[in-house]
Amino acid sequence: MGAESFSMFKVAQIQDRLGSQMGMLMGNALVSVVILAWNRKDDLRFTLEQIRKSDYAPLEVIAVDNNSTDGTGDMIRAEFPETVYLPQTVNAGIAGYNVGFKAARGKYIVVLDSDSYPAVDAITRMVALFGKHPDAGIVAFDVHSTPQDAQVALGSAEQVTDIVGYHGAGAGFRREVFEKAGYWYEPFFLYFNEMDHALRAANAGYRIIHSPAIRAVHKSSAVARPSERGSYYYARNALWVIWRHYPFTDMLAATAHFLWLAVAESFFQRTPIFMKAVRDAFSGACPALRGRRPVSREVFGRIRIPLHLVFTRWA
Repeated sequence: MGAESFSMFKVAQIQDRLGSQMGMLMGNALVSVVILAWNRKDDLRFTLEQIRKSDYAPLEVIAVDNNSTDGTGDMIRAEFPETVYLPQTVNAGIAGYNVGFKAARGKYIVVLDSDSYPAVDAITRMVALFGKHPDAGIVAFDVHSTPQDAQVALGSAEQVTDIVGYHGAGAGFRREVFEKAGYWYEPFFLYFNEMDHALRAANAGYRIIHSPAIRAVHKSSAVARPSERGSYYYARNALWVIWRHYPFTDMLAATAHFLWLAVAESFFQRTPIFMKAVRDAFSGACPALRGRRPVSREVFGRIRIPLHLVFTRWA
């Protein structure tokens, strides 16, 4: 690190400490930001840089590293020493997020992906919204794919909509939601964990609210993941969500529809990946069903899971 870079780094550290101290003096609640990383060092660096720009304090930033091999840990220790770094010995998928959620000390917890980040004012607005809506357990950020879109104000913080679901690239929680509704279901490994958790939160009596004024950016990472992996987990986990949360008759109808789509798309896309996902979903049905908590008819009427999109190739 050159002299100029080192000086800028020290200034950033001092600003972080002053901001946290000022936030605590003002009586602001501690907010923990939990990020999961796996071999996306440059994306994570950019995300951590953006979090430093947040106008909210105090913040606790937690980076859980799913056994990266690209120097992620060295980068965090050298450039972001204020970050709580939690290295894991294996890549356990979304289980890494649970490690961060359990370690978080904040009254509120914000979840981000390694390639997503909140707008400068997003966390401040989120905390204010929780204050205005004490029955809300989750605030879903308005997640955009480009910074340009996120800079366009789509409405005021007063425009609040009740929804069922949230995007894991930007959402805020009261920490009690995890204590009462549970953490993310780790056997999912990837995908649909947010919907599963959102439905459990709704069953526990929490509102999930969305405001277009609370924005985040989920940029497309240059580090791609194998597309078949996404196809597999989306298909398998969709069945588990259906079995865990749909009312009984709807569960049967949705399962039949899903199986028809899986067979049709297997032929159309000339791939065995969907039938493998179905096989493994049935193999893991018993542990998945142990957590079965059918949602109410009112909540079910607001669920939007277009099953045909499960069979799109995901990067």
